[in-house]
Amino acid sequence: DCLLSRGLGDVYKRQVLEIFRDANAPLSTRHIAEALVARKGLEASPTMIEQIRKHASGSVRRLAGKGVVQTAGTDGAGKTWSLC
Repeated sequence: DCLLSRGLGDVYKRQVLEIFRDANAPLSTRHIAEALVARKGLEASPTMIEQIRKHASGSVRRLAGKGVVQTAGTDGAGKTWSLC
C-alpha cells in the first residue's frame, strides 16, 4: 500500500509539473485538477474533479516544500501557484 501510494504520488507530481510547464499563468489546484481530468480523458464530474483536486493539492504542497512551486496569489478558485 505504502509503495503504491508513493508511486501514485510521483505520477501526480510529474503530471502536475507538466501542467505548470504548459501554463502561461498561475494555477489553482482546481485548474490543475481540471487539466488532469482532461488529459486522462476522464468524465469531468464535480466528484471526479474534487477527488483529483485533493491529489493535485498534495502534489503541489510537496513541490512547494521542495521549492519547485510558490504561491502566486488567489483567484475565484482559491490560492494560485506558479513555478519558481
